Amino acid sequence: MYEVFNSMVLKVNDLLTGSVLLVALVGAGIWFSFKLGFIQVRGFGESMRRTFGGLFSKKGDAGKDGMSSFQALATAKRLGAVTYAADIRPAAAEQAMSLGAKIIDTGVPAEIA
Repeated sequence: MYEVFNSMVLKVNDLLTGSVLLVALVGAGIWFSFKLGFIQVRGFGESMRRTFGGLFSKKGDAGKDGMSSFQALATAKRLGAVTYAADIRPAAAEQAMSLGAKIIDTGVPAEIA
């Protein structure tokens, strides 16, 4: 019984991992590109701006159409993630702990913050 099932799985695997799968994936990609109006090309600039626009920002407040680090932490926690936070400011650590984040000790004394 096991040998029959294994041979069937191997035959399906051989069929799908060949050119059939490649043609199906490329075809689906082209179809979705036309159906969605080439969103991957039209929205490339906006996606890069949202991804890397505030990467080197020193402020903690949310920018235009963005979110602060505290908002990101709250969102991640709400979605069920295990969250960790490292901040030398005691108030920020209290906020992170209120969301259930585990605080990572940076070794910086609280007086310096």
